[in-house]
Amino acid sequence: MFDHVHRRSATSEAIETYPEAVLSAHEAFTHQIMSSSAARVEVIYGQHVQRRILKTMRCSLLPLWGPYSGVFLILLYESNFSNADKDFMFRRVLLFATHPQRLFYEPPGSTITVRQDLTFQVAACITGINFDPTYYQAKKWLSKTPSVFELGQHFLKRVVHHRLCFFTGF
Repeated sequence: MFDHVHRRSATSEAIETYPEAVLSAHEAFTHQIMSSSAARVEVIYGQHVQRRILKTMRCSLLPLWGPYSGVFLILLYESNFSNADKDFMFRRVLLFATHPQRLFYEPPGSTITVRQDLTFQVAACITGINFDPTYYQAKKWLSKTPSVFELGQHFLKRVVHHRLCFFTGF
């Protein structure tokens, strides 16, 4: 997982506010990561980044149908990359998803959470991994987020473990 624009600011308006030269430097770095990645599927979060990719990279959109209607495969051309392999037309598939931060405010079963599940089902089918088809609709990711209490307990266990290792030499 990596950001399209690598920044340290608290806000995420870099695509709209950075001078073109700075934005280009960030995107060149991101492009190097994309060039060296062996991933055949990438999930791209956030509308600003999605629009920027469509504007700056050569790609073809393939709308899906049937149970995956509403999901688009974005086929990224091999020619986008300096290390292009002439034997291939496409480098990878991009899938556009809703930014995870937005999902905090979506009610269970909303149109957005349904589309998010469909998007990840497509990614799972392409890559051959398992995915719970109602993960986002049922907000199951919330049960995976540790509470402040659990984080504190985990931290204390690590501190005690490290002190024991320090004092005992193990």
